[in-house]
Amino acid sequence: MMDLHVVFLNHYLVCNVTPLLTPDNSVKQVLALGRPAQRDRADDLKCVLNSRGIVVRFVALSTERPTELCEQIEHAIRETLAQLPGQPHLQPQLNATAADVPCLLAASEIFRQHGWPIFYVDPWQDTLHWAAGRPGTPPLDLPNRLRIPDFLRVYGSEIEGPLQRQVLPDDVQTLCRDWIRLAQSSPSSLRRMNVLAYEAGQPERQRPLSRQDLGDSTLQHMIDGLLGLGYARIHEGRLTFRTEEARSFANGIWFENWVFTELHALREQIPDIQDLALGVSIMREVGEESVRNEFDVMVLAANRLFLIECKTKVLGNDNKGTEALYKLDALTELMGGFPARAAICSFLPITDGDRLRAHDMGIEVFDGQFNQLPERLRTWIERGIKPGAKSRR
Repeated sequence: MMDLHVVFLNHYLVCNVTPLLTPDNSVKQVLALGRPAQRDRADDLKCVLNSRGIVVRFVALSTERPTELCEQIEHAIRETLAQLPGQPHLQPQLNATAADVPCLLAASEIFRQHGWPIFYVDPWQDTLHWAAGRPGTPPLDLPNRLRIPDFLRVYGSEIEGPLQRQVLPDDVQTLCRDWIRLAQSSPSSLRRMNVLAYEAGQPERQRPLSRQDLGDSTLQHMIDGLLGLGYARIHEGRLTFRTEEARSFANGIWFENWVFTELHALREQIPDIQDLALGVSIMREVGEESVRNEFDVMVLAANRLFLIECKTKVLGNDNKGTEALYKLDALTELMGGFPARAAICSFLPITDGDRLRAHDMGIEVFDGQFNQLPERLRTWIERGIKPGAKSRR
């Protein structure tokens, strides 16, 4: 289909990759053009494409003067073509999606002069459009073949450890659904479970179950569920956990698992969901430092990233809700570009101030009415991808 792609490294970076994943793609060489400071972006692109047998060459552009910029771009193309076998028959094609304005104008002038094709990717519709050189060619729906690790790497993030993509066993799912039902009828029991699980991680603070705890039938039912799974036991009147993972589960991870399970089930209704993962830990290089971030749930659908933070604790006047919102607001675009979306899923109601703040940030809020959560998640994801799009998996 195409012999050499010429791409830029400014915006919508994943659009440099998705056209190379079409079934009839024959590109084996990509020329990535950018500023010297964008070399790291080129290295990330190399990591993703080299594993697919595609070579990436980076050339730094050192000027913004139109004439000199045109000369540098054309020289880089000619030099790259000269290194490829079958050079007289090769035709470079410009992916204009991620170019800034000076580079776009310069590259477009060169390609039009030589009659070389130009295309761009609409990141909101996930389609490829020909701007020159392919008259009458209809838009091309791009395939949903990327997975979360490669998508994140395109934007400069690397996953730590293996991804959890599988839902929990049926008996654990049953407990999660049971806790959803119980905690909605008695939120105070959920808050108390959070406290008990938290204090179990600090033995010096842990006390035996109180008379009020023992008289709380909802809390006792939740504890019985943990005992039945072998996650916990009652020792000297205290709730203790078999492992740290079991304690974390009771302290809120169960809610993340339930949300993830509901999203996993939505794959049948939304075939454009191409990947999803639970408890994702990523590393990013910021200057000379490595920065770690964790996300409760990630979904990749129609080559767009959806981030979800899950909370079971009260997001009240201690600014925890505000902190979670600012984290999502700051990282969503960094992790997935402009089309990425974020949501906060709080078991307990968030404050009016945080709700308004989330609205201003474009962050979806799911709190309360969790019997309707699957439908609300489906609507949110479908609004974030092309309406009415057919599956392209």
